[in-house]
Amino acid sequence: MSTDQGRPLSILKTRVEELLTEVWGQEVQLAPNAADLKASGRTQVYRFSLLKKPVDAPQHVIVKAMHMTEGISEASNTTPENTFQLLFNDWAGLQFLSEIAPHPTLAPSFYAGNKAHGLIVMEDLGTVNGLHHLLLADNPEAAEEAAVQYAATMGKMHAATIGKQEAFYHIRQELGPVDIPDYAWISSALWETIHMLNVAPAAGIEDELKLLTSIMENPGPFSAYTHGDPCPDNILLGTSVKLFDFEFGAYRHALIEGVYARMPFPTCWCVSRLPAHIIHQMEASYRMELAKGCPAAHDDKLFAQAVAAACTYWTIDDCRFLHLHLKQDWQWSPGLATARQRFLLRFDVAREAIEASEYLQALGKTFERIAGRLRELLPPEADQMPYYPAFR
Repeated sequence: MSTDQGRPLSILKTRVEELLTEVWGQEVQLAPNAADLKASGRTQVYRFSLLKKPVDAPQHVIVKAMHMTEGISEASNTTPENTFQLLFNDWAGLQFLSEIAPHPTLAPSFYAGNKAHGLIVMEDLGTVNGLHHLLLADNPEAAEEAAVQYAATMGKMHAATIGKQEAFYHIRQELGPVDIPDYAWISSALWETIHMLNVAPAAGIEDELKLLTSIMENPGPFSAYTHGDPCPDNILLGTSVKLFDFEFGAYRHALIEGVYARMPFPTCWCVSRLPAHIIHQMEASYRMELAKGCPAAHDDKLFAQAVAAACTYWTIDDCRFLHLHLKQDWQWSPGLATARQRFLLRFDVAREAIEASEYLQALGKTFERIAGRLRELLPPEADQMPYYPAFR
């Protein structure tokens, strides 16, 4: 039996056995076959059963492995967006959270990794639903409860990691070059949108774009370890909510993820509208947990400004795809929000956050003008994002 990229499963099995034997200090033997969990095209993910193991070791483990023959070249490890970089991000995030996070843990426990063989071994969380399963089903009470638990878990992770940036990057730098988040594109992305739509910007916009870029580059008390892609299908709902797949994990402004419910879910395929009362509950739960490690989150003014900045960030992020939105609309899955619906809604949501905070008001006025122009250019259905199936 072989993986789909040529590395025989038997070789991967041997590498994992060698690694766990070394780390756990006793012989480990895996079952000859493994369940293929059908990960992304970048990696393969398998569930292995342990036939021989230490008494306190788990019965199963999850192995995430690169598509490779053997070894790792320097050339492969220098491009920020290559697959080794993403695996190392995942490795560092899991190890970091395993070392510093409270109990119950917020992510699968990290067991071991081998850089040369391009693999990591982690806790098996079993076969449970993701948040997306409930959002796409027909049980509104279960979906609401899970969504609020998800937001609380995000808050717990951010709170637990504030002030521990050095510890995370120590782990990550040991694995290879680090891709630090870049925000230099913020100003140009909005200006290109302004010019493309022939919209008059509000006075003061340039200073506010500089301020927003500075906030994202230096989040101050809101600097936390972020998942990078905390989508409903990256959340597992077992006895507790667990995050997984930290390929884009890095330190960023915590509220970039704290506003995921209202934006909604800006990096995800599974996107539709959430009822307003659920968004409120999610953000209240998130803030309560965040404040346990982030005193600034107790301050209404500072928190409102952080929300406004994060909503503004995500709105401008989508501006980079304006040329595609004007050309055509598309869906990631039938019945969910279209790209245009997502784009247009974010301007409205960001403007509401700006008005509530009385912060970044020139950007808020500019967003209002852009949204008005988009409503002139786009068909009416662009303004009609559906609710998730669970809430229809």
